[in-house]
Amino acid sequence: MPRKADKYTLIWRKDTKKYFYRLEGWPRGKRKTTGTAGEKEAAEIALAAHEAEEKADKAPPSPSPEPTLGDLLVDAYDWDRCPHVTRLRDEGKIISPTHAKNQRRLLELYVMPDEVCQKRISEIIRGDIVSLRDRIRVQTTASQTNKAMKALRTILNERVWLQEITRNPADGVSALKENSQTVGTFTADEIAAIFRDCPGIWGDILAYGAFIMAASTGARKSEILATAWRQLDFDRKLIKIDRAFKGDGSLGLPKWEKTRICFMPAAAAKAFLEIRRTSEHVLPDSLVFCEPDGSRKGHGWWRFRFQGAMISAGFLKKN
Repeated sequence: MPRKADKYTLIWRKDTKKYFYRLEGWPRGKRKTTGTAGEKEAAEIALAAHEAEEKADKAPPSPSPEPTLGDLLVDAYDWDRCPHVTRLRDEGKIISPTHAKNQRRLLELYVMPDEVCQKRISEIIRGDIVSLRDRIRVQTTASQTNKAMKALRTILNERVWLQEITRNPADGVSALKENSQTVGTFTADEIAAIFRDCPGIWGDILAYGAFIMAASTGARKSEILATAWRQLDFDRKLIKIDRAFKGDGSLGLPKWEKTRICFMPAAAAKAFLEIRRTSEHVLPDSLVFCEPDGSRKGHGWWRFRFQGAMISAGFLKKN
């Protein structure tokens, strides 16, 4: 809970285990870390910051240099320092460390190294942003270009909202046209056909079990590969989806932190029981879909098994 004094507010962050402070008069989304977990030390740091700001206010005003675009992106999507990320978290809105990391990576790859970041924000016109977009497109796909531009626009919008800048030069710059691909959808008959035989076109019982779980529950790949035996309730024929592998390989909550209970069809239950019968890793927290040593199956295994099954079923042509 925030601790308020006359001139500052201390905020304890459980994730970083450090105090942050916001001085009186600062916008809600602005705060700085004290770098310490001690409340007394944090209060002294915040008070010193207040006194320094007060002293600066009394000093003769000197024109501050206008920020460049690069200056505004220094802490963009940094989990602890970015004003946009901090505000969303404080307001209880959903943003994950993985999303923030991916957005920052886009900016680091395509925007921050660009020459436009050396320009003062007031000097940047819409044409500069269009040229930036076109230079990014030379390096990557239209889809990635649009994602990078969206990340940039979001950060600049936050700076406008905080009244640190008066306009967003990326406003009005349209997204590039992407090559749309029609996503195939299986019919009920096709689903029945590809899972009629076990393991059939899937090659082995592990792949059959993983993909029949995907087809019957709608669970994501990251959730299926993270499934442990404790999540399968054979008596009530239920599957609890309450965890997933993250981009860095760690285990966490499912996307958007949405846990759920799904029905376990008879064919899936039969496959799971066969996997358990033949597996050496059947403790409650052991992975259902694992390597012989108990480690997780990877994305390559998933892709290889799915493509092989689709070729066998005649949905894909072999290269």
